[in-house]
Amino acid sequence: MFEKKHGPRRSDHPGLAFILALALVLAACDGGDTEPRLDVGGGFPGEDTATGIDVPPVQPPDVDIDDVDELLVSISSSGETIKAWFYTPHGCDADDPCPGLVLVPDLRTAGTARYPADLAKGLAVLTDTVVAVYNPPGFGGGAEASTGDQDYGGPRDQDALKDVLDRLADAASVEQGRMGVLAFGDGLAPAAGAVARFGPTNLTYVDYIIDVEGVTNRCYVTQSPYTIDPGGGHVNTDGPGPTQSRCDFQWFPREVKFPAGTSSNGKGTDGTPNAYICNKNAFPLAAADVTCEDDAWWQEREARTYLPNLKIHYLRIQFLHDHRQPSRYAAREALRW
Repeated sequence: MFEKKHGPRRSDHPGLAFILALALVLAACDGGDTEPRLDVGGGFPGEDTATGIDVPPVQPPDVDIDDVDELLVSISSSGETIKAWFYTPHGCDADDPCPGLVLVPDLRTAGTARYPADLAKGLAVLTDTVVAVYNPPGFGGGAEASTGDQDYGGPRDQDALKDVLDRLADAASVEQGRMGVLAFGDGLAPAAGAVARFGPTNLTYVDYIIDVEGVTNRCYVTQSPYTIDPGGGHVNTDGPGPTQSRCDFQWFPREVKFPAGTSSNGKGTDGTPNAYICNKNAFPLAAADVTCEDDAWWQEREARTYLPNLKIHYLRIQFLHDHRQPSRYAAREALRW
């Protein structure tokens, strides 16, 4: 799949963060979600999205994924055991340490599923970075299973990420002060939460966060089309709880951020489906047995709680069509926060 490409260490090149995130997302967006995608336009007012530009196909990274040492580690965190893979490129050692990066998965998938080994190895070699992939509490299977219950981005998820970062920082092959976090989708909440809560104390060596199409509040998290999956679970109306303050409608109105689809019945049978929020069948309301009205529960699990307190570099990556949301306004709101 990849070929060896020699040359100067890529981690010394400008734009490492963008190259790293772009390579990751192009692969990660291709799978991992079980819900149907909302393919609604999402253009901003006055913006012409029909550019007619012919974009060439993306080529795979030109690296050799065999030039990586992999290690499965067990990490204690708040009474649980977190499983993580560390991928160390050949040449990264105590005499010549490399930057470190932890990949945070979407809240609905295990880290090992969101970031397969070949992908993580390719990123490690491409950028001369020690890459860590971990399973949050309650995720993973077999030897890769992390103990505990799913926390939907809450304090236990944030503690787990902090402890993974601490273990990675202890590796002799990792250069402290050149460490970062990349979060995908709903994973922005535990990423921002961990760095904001522990940045001034435990995580002083974390230098940046890359946010790939993350969401800021409960209304984005619970956004769902007409059905959750082909087997049923109808979501054909908003549930209780959406308000201006909970959904940040003071910035952009509901019909702009969560628009009606183009199909005649709203179900997407002859077009795109409607976007609904806070419905009891939407993730994670049904699984966690909460509603959008449970303010105390959500405050610990919304990225907007923590984004204003970040004191490090922050890079947002947003594609023309979001991997789950029907619009791109979450990007604007993340930057506002």
